[in-house]
Amino acid sequence: MTLTATSAQSVPLSIYLLRPDRVSAFEKAIAVGANALPLRPPLDGYAIALQSAEREPPWVPVIQSVLQDATGFSLIGQSPAAMVVVRQDGKTFVLTFGHAWAKLDDDWLEPDFGRRVALNLIARVSL
Repeated sequence: MTLTATSAQSVPLSIYLLRPDRVSAFEKAIAVGANALPLRPPLDGYAIALQSAEREPPWVPVIQSVLQDATGFSLIGQSPAAMVVVRQDGKTFVLTFGHAWAKLDDDWLEPDFGRRVALNLIARVSL
């Protein structure tokens, strides 16, 4: 599986493996449907854009409460994110971009998948 931004650019993402018995629960909770855009062959799957509204982060008032003059501290932000779901060899992988990982429920995910990937990629003498 290859996803490319440009030849000189790397893109931060996280990859997760869904438990086979939890794929439908994931798709129902994420509201897959009209929001899902199919991937280009030979990839089997879809992408979902997760829009977010501009708003004040909930922690801004906490910081403002400890400032002598809070009028100079204001912040409005947006956190767009996306997921790419790829099916391969009977497995369902979720690639998350931005803060999309926060939408995932631990119950949907194969435990220790990241640890197994790292152990398979890192030479034993480097651990």
